[in-house]
Amino acid sequence: MRGLKVTAIVLAGGGSSRMGFNKALMKLGEETVIERTVKPLLEVFEEVMIITDTPEVYSFLKGVAFYSDAKELKERNSMIGIYTGLLRAKYPKAFVVACDMPLISKKLLIYMKQQLHDEDILIPVVNGFYEPLHAFYSKSCLPVFEDCINREKFKVTAAFQGFKIKTVDEEFIRVYDKELQSFININTIEEYQRVCEMLRH
Repeated sequence: MRGLKVTAIVLAGGGSSRMGFNKALMKLGEETVIERTVKPLLEVFEEVMIITDTPEVYSFLKGVAFYSDAKELKERNSMIGIYTGLLRAKYPKAFVVACDMPLISKKLLIYMKQQLHDEDILIPVVNGFYEPLHAFYSKSCLPVFEDCINREKFKVTAAFQGFKIKTVDEEFIRVYDKELQSFININTIEEYQRVCEMLRH
């Protein structure tokens, strides 16, 4: 659907437990990880929001809105972040991404946005697996996600049964992102060093 207005939801509620500090604030050159994640979103989408309980940490980001989790849970998870974003989104469809994915392809985003139609979820399949944190969701998902949250079933892809799902296959993804860099996220120091090395070349 060309011309469709879409919200972008950045999930920044995780505790970075593996790193021991906020990975979204690590520097990649002159910019932080989250700045590199947000930059292409601002160029492609009509609304960009960050889901976080600590908006003050990201006050340097311009052109974005901040929302905390819509429900208080014992632990933060992607499901509550997606639910909150969809609940607050201005538009019926939203692109969801994790805050630690700094190599997102703007061309791939534009291509995927153009594929949107009447599906509940538009999601890439890479190496045979769904990529739920680089996918488009519709507000039609809200009742099912809320039910899952209330039942403490937080695995996002486990909630997909019954949804109308459209996939973006790897062969099409590689046309716009040959090395699949959009799906690299930073969970360890080794992954951070790998991304730094990529950006040097």
